[in-house]
Amino acid sequence: DADVIRTLIKGVSPWSHEHPVLYRLVAELYDKDRIIHRVTENIGFRTVEFREHDGIYLNGERIIFKGVNRHCFWPESGRTLSRSVSLMDAELIKSMNMNAVRMSHYPPDKEFLEICDSIGLLVIDELCGWQKRYDTSVARPLVRSVVERDRNHPSVILWANGNEGGWNREVDDDYGVYDLQERLVIHPWERYRGTDTKHYPDYNYVVNSAIYDQDVYFPTEFMHGIFDGGAGASLGDFWDVMMRHRAPAGGFLWALIDEGLVRSDMCDSIDCRRDQAPDGILGPYREKEGSYYAIKEIWSPVRIMNRVIPAGGGVTLRVENNYMFTHLSECDFTYGLWDIKRNADGTYSETLADSGVVESPDCAPGERRNIVLDLPEDWCDHNKLSVTIKDSYGNEVYTYSWAIGAGNDMCRQLLGIPREFPVDVSVSDGNIAIHQGDNIYSFDCKSGMLIGIDTPEGHVSLHGGPLVTPVVGVFRELRHYRDGDNYVVEPVMEGGQWIKWVFSPAEPPRIDYSFSMQGENDYFGIGFMYPESNITGMDWVGDGPYRVWKNRLQGAVFGVHAKEYNNTVTGESWTYPEFKGFHADCRAVTVHTTEKDITFIPAGSGLFFQMLAPQPPAHDGNGFTMPDFPETSLGFMHAIPPVGTKFQSPLQLGPSGMKNMQLNWTPVSGSLWIII
Repeated sequence: DADVIRTLIKGVSPWSHEHPVLYRLVAELYDKDRIIHRVTENIGFRTVEFREHDGIYLNGERIIFKGVNRHCFWPESGRTLSRSVSLMDAELIKSMNMNAVRMSHYPPDKEFLEICDSIGLLVIDELCGWQKRYDTSVARPLVRSVVERDRNHPSVILWANGNEGGWNREVDDDYGVYDLQERLVIHPWERYRGTDTKHYPDYNYVVNSAIYDQDVYFPTEFMHGIFDGGAGASLGDFWDVMMRHRAPAGGFLWALIDEGLVRSDMCDSIDCRRDQAPDGILGPYREKEGSYYAIKEIWSPVRIMNRVIPAGGGVTLRVENNYMFTHLSECDFTYGLWDIKRNADGTYSETLADSGVVESPDCAPGERRNIVLDLPEDWCDHNKLSVTIKDSYGNEVYTYSWAIGAGNDMCRQLLGIPREFPVDVSVSDGNIAIHQGDNIYSFDCKSGMLIGIDTPEGHVSLHGGPLVTPVVGVFRELRHYRDGDNYVVEPVMEGGQWIKWVFSPAEPPRIDYSFSMQGENDYFGIGFMYPESNITGMDWVGDGPYRVWKNRLQGAVFGVHAKEYNNTVTGESWTYPEFKGFHADCRAVTVHTTEKDITFIPAGSGLFFQMLAPQPPAHDGNGFTMPDFPETSLGFMHAIPPVGTKFQSPLQLGPSGMKNMQLNWTPVSGSLWIII
């Protein structure tokens, strides 16, 4: 102990990732009255404790890692980074409501640790080694240099001795020689010293671990985020089970960024080495994928558990505090009431009609409380409610949003002002033509399907529907008849399904449909064919702007959204959000085309709008991240498929990764207006 100086400092505030209080330490060495050496560092005061069969504790409170693996990488400079890039990465990690980062698979620049100290991130500091260990003669001086350089950073919580077999067991105890705090040393991927950090567990492994195991559980790599799979997909299922473990400590997603390098020999394109490195939640230049927003919601330390906001009466929100050290009285809550309308040009707009402050709840970490919103009397007259939570530093934790009312209460409003649509019919060449207003809708008597729509401005190539997909019936005949003031076109199908086109003089054409499904299906709903080459964009009311999967519904925000056509393949090109895919809870959508706008308005809520089918990645080796899509181009689905990870099919990822199960020929029905 000859080289250890001990002292007692009173009245300090502890450092934590939620309140990263730092102090400036100045250590001076004197020769009599002359300073001969000075060291200045920012330090924090905190305790870290590993409790066997229990967990990891920071300042006496259990740590739950909500973490990610970070490689040091930038497209033009490889693993050479600037401080601005390091700060960008740390702030993006925090903005996802993450609290931890693993240095995979080497110690970071010292400035990155300084940033983690400052903004509050828990760090696993890792010795180099990826599946191959250092010889002892090399490992010993490396361990010493890493620990001596980084030991005073309060953000460094654990040491990792290599990765996936890249550990030299002979130097495990060397860390404690140089670390006065004696932080825990782990072997990522291995059960070691009371920890289980197994990489890429499937859902059943996590369930069994929660039931049987007593080792402190935190996978140092899981939910492999290759292409658009993994990361946020099925994370909610995993997290629910992981938090039921008897010794939980969270986990670390793989990985933060797509490691794409600019290749001057490939016309300056970005090379992610096929399927070896497009693993990120963020693109090479930190473009945000859909999983970024899903993780932000799933790991929000302030959870609002209401799924719907019924119209009438008051609004009571059920709030849960998942912070470790922060009381919700330290956070700011505000609400907004929004009006939504469809514009004459086929776009949609939302206007903030009213806003206010919500009294922060008296809710300590780990507690739940009800918040009664003090809303104006006419709040039900609006279309959308949003609630924004900000932490004590003014950073957004999350913004929740809901449509007001049950079902698609706004559908009549979005249909617009009623007007007259005179209806007539003509039959020629085996086709039926319905004249409604200025438009003509043509049907093929041999298939019962729409052939196309003619308008005064030209032809609209919407055809081949409405098709129930997957097909459950066989076409028999096409009926058409008057029903009062309406004219009905009815493709008669075997198999218990029916479809009726209702042409009314008082509204645009409406499709009423019903079909039954049984057993397991990837998806089911109705749709049409339309040439992709004619589509230029879409505007819609619903969840967005990112597409969803069955096991990644989180992170999409209800409201008005728009995007132009793109053919982005997630992880191979980086124009986000992706245009193609499923869009949740669609209340109205206008598809912009080179012919004419096509607007669909469903009568109900909760449907998924299908916009084309995404192009598969060129190097998707196992196909887990490219589910089957309906054969239709544009559709409304009642059920959609999940997505997998690099190593696991959706079936291995838990309940939301299962196929859609319908028992006893369950009926599915709905109505849909089409406006041309």
